Amino acid sequence: MPFKKQLLFIFILLLTTVVYSQLEEKELFSVAIDRNIQVFNRKSENAFFNNDITRVNDLFDSLVNHVIKGTRLDNFIVHRRSGKQIRLHDYEKPIFLITYSAWYPLGKGEIKALNKIAKEYQKEIDFIVLFWEPRHITRRASRGFSNAINVLYVDEQDNRSDNIIKSMKHSLGVPTAIFTDSAKTILDVGRLPAHNFNINTEVSYNSKYAYFSQGVVTIFNAQTKGD
Repeated sequence: MPFKKQLLFIFILLLTTVVYSQLEEKELFSVAIDRNIQVFNRKSENAFFNNDITRVNDLFDSLVNHVIKGTRLDNFIVHRRSGKQIRLHDYEKPIFLITYSAWYPLGKGEIKALNKIAKEYQKEIDFIVLFWEPRHITRRASRGFSNAINVLYVDEQDNRSDNIIKSMKHSLGVPTAIFTDSAKTILDVGRLPAHNFNINTEVSYNSKYAYFSQGVVTIFNAQTKGD
């Protein structure tokens, strides 16, 4: 091998080693949650008992800002609507992830807003909707989503899914939005604005589109800093 090619090969090898070592240094989301969730739950339950919603929201924000942000999303096993198993790290782009349960009233305005934002930015971001439901319920509940959105599910009756259910659903609740960069470092976590049955579809659409747009901005800002 020519000397220049040898140097290039060594440089690439060293760069790859550095990148992987940096990823390994980041604490996994599930580890950070497991270490902090008992205190968070105890304080949140006490705030709920005292009807102190402001305190509840402050505790959630503190959990996100001081525990979750900067951790690396685990390579959790999930399933496509077809039943095919897949891992979250199989998605190579930054992730825009929203978790739902079938009981959550998905309004037409919300679906319309998510479809639009996904269509606009699907080349740069992987949009994922994750249902905490069996396959047949997920297929029914997700009929309104466009092909620009990757619909996944986790069946709570599957014992192999205990880790993701414990880490993500039981700690963060539903519905929750999680935004990561391409290395799956968590940039932010948020709770979607409450669904209001008294507003029309267009108002709901505008509200949810504004929220989803902010998630896209969070991802793009992180990418700009990385560049």
